[in-house]
Amino acid sequence: MLRIAIAGLVLLVGMTPAAPIPKSLKKKSTGTIIGTWRVTDSQTETWIFRGDGTAGFGNSTTEFTGKAEFTYDESVTPHEINWSQDGGKNWNFGVYLIEDGVMKINFSSPGKERMKNLTDNGGARQVSFRKLEE
Repeated sequence: MLRIAIAGLVLLVGMTPAAPIPKSLKKKSTGTIIGTWRVTDSQTETWIFRGDGTAGFGNSTTEFTGKAEFTYDESVTPHEINWSQDGGKNWNFGVYLIEDGVMKINFSSPGKERMKNLTDNGGARQVSFRKLEE
């Protein structure tokens, strides 16, 4: 009799649906770094991240005045980015996260360790972007 009661309880608990996660707690990564991004506090500053690990930046979506190389890791949270503007001689390490179409990057100062999160102070630059195209 006790076994039947326990089996029934196990079945009942197993069939109880989990409570839904409130929308306010759901934060979903919405895409990849690859693409063209506009700095949110600028009307013109644009960065492009290409799939081959090259990047460009400037005040146009077609002609970039600066060039860089980058690597990234989307398997960790926050995602990691390594950025070089001198052919890989010096690297800035950063973290980034993409949520709701906005990407935020926190770069370390040159020669410093990678920031641990997006709110660490003391970085070389904290930048927010909105994606222009896929």
